[in-house]
Amino acid sequence: MTNYLDIDELAELLAVRPETITRNLKHNPGRVPPKMHIPGTGMLRWREHEVKLWLDEQRACGLRLA
Repeated sequence: MTNYLDIDELAELLAVRPETITRNLKHNPGRVPPKMHIPGTGMLRWREHEVKLWLDEQRACGLRLA
């Protein structure tokens, strides 16, 4: 079963504020894991397993998340 994270859950996992994620989505999307849209809702969600893979990649490159 796939677990989907909302922006608050993603912020907690990344140890940043939700506002940081929103700002990065607009101005620096490479600093945010790949997002998905749930059709007909306009809601943003992130697949937990994809976020964890993305985090591993960021750490391997030595990149900061915030």
